[in-house]
Amino acid sequence: MDNKIVAQLDDNGVFLGEVVLDDSDRSPLEPDKWLLPKGCIETLPKKDISPNIVAIWLDGEYVYQEKDTLMNAKEALSDEMKIAAINMENDAAEYARKVRNELLTETDYTQLPDIPKKVRDEYKPYRKALRDLTNQKGWPLDIKWPIHPDSKNNI
Repeated sequence: MDNKIVAQLDDNGVFLGEVVLDDSDRSPLEPDKWLLPKGCIETLPKKDISPNIVAIWLDGEYVYQEKDTLMNAKEALSDEMKIAAINMENDAAEYARKVRNELLTETDYTQLPDIPKKVRDEYKPYRKALRDLTNQKGWPLDIKWPIHPDSKNNI
């Protein structure tokens, strides 16, 4: 069967990223229906948006807002909007940490002593870059994810 890609949103409707569903996410009673994880919707934002744009799901459609405008305008916003902007940043950080931790867990085996040194050495910079994501200038809204070592070999 096929996989399905859905949109992960935070509590404020801000698009955080894509989630790939597989056969384990199908309804056992109705295999043609997908069981969406919490905070996911089937509608993805348009693909050709700038990295500086935030997609927000509002009233059944995406609204696109510049990150800088949204985050730099905190002082001029109402208290409710300030809280929403802060929550958006916190939710993005939480989601990014979750993804980062999953990527680290998936590559933990590469650091075991019985793995060839060449493989351990190949994965060390990737794993360090994952651990250092929170030090990036754009964290958590503009993250430059490191390239997985296996992807480098397939380019």
